[in-house]
This record gives sequence, C-alpha cells and structure tokens, in this order.
Amino acid sequence: MTLKLRLGLAALAGVLLGLYMDYVAVQHNPMEEFCTYVNDPSASDSCTLNIAPLFALFATWFVAAFVVIFALLTLYKLIFQRQRQ
Repeated sequence: MTLKLRLGLAALAGVLLGLYMDYVAVQHNPMEEFCTYVNDPSASDSCTLNIAPLFALFATWFVAAFVVIFALLTLYKLIFQRQRQ
C-alpha cells in the first residue's frame, strides 16, 4: 500500500465523515447554532446556514478521521510487510 493511496483513503474518509457530521448538525439544530431559521423552525427550507461553525465542525472531524485512518493504514502496512519477511 503506497503512501499516496493511504493519504487518499484517509482524506476520503475524513471528507465523508466531516460532511456527514455537518448534515447531522444541521438536522439536529435545537439552539440554532448551525442553521438560523428565518420564519418557522418547523419549516426546514427557511434556514440560513452559519458557515463558520459548520466549517469548524467539518475541520475537526476531518482532521480526527484523517489522523486515525492514516495511522491505522500505516500500522496495517507495517504489520503486513513484517509478516511477509
């Protein structure tokens, strides 16, 4: 497993997890931190997204997932190479 492949897989996992957590944050938004409702909170189409908290949430989950997945893939590579020898 090459370094480029490990970086790509870790980045893909980080992006997917970060986007999913942003989606969950907008859907479950009781204090209107991520989405400010213009008219009626029950109407989900009248939402104005607050980009700064959403980006902070995305970046946090991206970095956490990237580091963990990259470390696990690197450990897997090291263990697999050692068993081959």
